[in-house]
Amino acid sequence: MSIIININPRLEKRLREQANRTGIELNQLVERVLEKWSEPALPSEKKLHKNKEEVLLQKINNTGFSEGFWVEYRDLIKKRQLETIEDAELVHLINMSDRLEKANVQRTKYLIELAQIRGVAVRDLMQQLGVTEGGR
Repeated sequence: MSIIININPRLEKRLREQANRTGIELNQLVERVLEKWSEPALPSEKKLHKNKEEVLLQKINNTGFSEGFWVEYRDLIKKRQLETIEDAELVHLINMSDRLEKANVQRTKYLIELAQIRGVAVRDLMQQLGVTEGGR
């Protein structure tokens, strides 16, 4: 049986690259993916994935930074842009930025893991969750 599927060109490119890396034809790769996707999961596996998704969602949504942190961060950014920031404030802003960067790296790892579980692209998942690049 033949099925014609119209897909996004980016997805097609990724599928072709994956097929090339694994040394199989594109149609074989697509067939394997569809077979794996269509296999019914055991109830315990579904529950495990559901619990894992819930934990990841909590971690993604919990930035760990208070509203006060964000107010201070935005104020310091504004001072830097206006070139009125003091040396000590600049050091503090750099430290805050470092903390944010580390948190965003961890958050990205959680997003990647959740996207893999759900079988979607990370950007699509971010859009679904309303997550923007760079945090808040």
